[in-house]
Amino acid sequence: MPPVATETFDDLASLLSFLDGNREKITMLVAEIGEIQKEFQTRFVASQQRYEDLKTGLVARLEASGWERPQWLAQRLADRLPKVREQQQRRLESLRRELVQIQEQLAEIEAQEEADRKKLQTENPRLNKREEDLKAKQAELQGKLSRLEAELRQAASGLGWLTRIGTIKRIRDDYEQTAISLLRVNERLTEVRQTWRDMAQLHENTEDRLQDAWRLRVAEIARIKADLAVLEGDFEGTCRRAAADEILAELSAPLPSEDSDFDREANDMIVAHQQLQSYEQGIVQVAELMGTMKGVAEGLARMRESVQSMKKEQDMHAELRDLRLEAPREVIAFHALWDRVTPVVKDEKQAAARPGDFADRLRAAIGEGLAESSISRMFESLGAELKRAADQQW
Repeated sequence: MPPVATETFDDLASLLSFLDGNREKITMLVAEIGEIQKEFQTRFVASQQRYEDLKTGLVARLEASGWERPQWLAQRLADRLPKVREQQQRRLESLRRELVQIQEQLAEIEAQEEADRKKLQTENPRLNKREEDLKAKQAELQGKLSRLEAELRQAASGLGWLTRIGTIKRIRDDYEQTAISLLRVNERLTEVRQTWRDMAQLHENTEDRLQDAWRLRVAEIARIKADLAVLEGDFEGTCRRAAADEILAELSAPLPSEDSDFDREANDMIVAHQQLQSYEQGIVQVAELMGTMKGVAEGLARMRESVQSMKKEQDMHAELRDLRLEAPREVIAFHALWDRVTPVVKDEKQAAARPGDFADRLRAAIGEGLAESSISRMFESLGAELKRAADQQW
């Protein structure tokens, strides 16, 4: 490995630029690797379909031969069947129990829906009557206020304000009490209407939730019934197909058989399985790498916030000189990693076509660079240098 270069940051702005530049490199790499991940996933799905189709075809050929050819597979099938029959019998019993449980849950959901509907129907007339009574009282009080206003104007006309003081006071007192009563009626009317709105909203929310649960249970019942129909309709055939599927899935190399076409298809299936596993491993490795790199980028963002705070403090106090920092070797060595990884991820098509090779090249380029200890050393050494510079220079 070439010697690690050293670097000096003449001020905090230079360090901020360094942090931003490496965050940008990481962001671009994550985007490139994300495209490779998408291609892996696309090819994984296609490879999985091809593998399953080939395996299903081989099981069909075995079944068409009366479960007798090829002989080596027929023998393995005979050895495996007792165990598979037990497994399928347990599965059959489990499905029957599950069906009963889900049907009971469905009945409970339907009963709750009916109870909620009846409750709303019961409450609706009661609230309607309460609203109508309050509206009638509201109209009565509004009418009374209008009459009292007219009486008050008549009593106070001319010199009435002087000669009919007692009458005016009585009318005013009655008016104020009536106004207070109307206010309370209006409040109760608002409460009744809000109660209705709340109940309607609650019913709607509950109805939506119950409908979602109902649809889920109906779908589950349909799935279980379909599985039961297969098991109960052809228990022995289901057991044989399941056993053959297990045996073929375990193959790493075909065995000599009496059917050369079967050998060829078995070879194709094994290759497809190996490709499937390769894509699966590639997806896992790429996801782990992307997660680690995103974590580093987030750490750099937090470090940038700290440096930015220091720069803001420096800018606010003219007596604070520009900090001059020596970039720790661990920091320079760590961030040299991005330039080594970039060429590996640039060729998206080659990476997607050969996930194993891609993973090997990535491991070679990264080495221990993204190990947790390496990441910790990078952040710790940079933080220590910031503290040292601040203590000595400020």
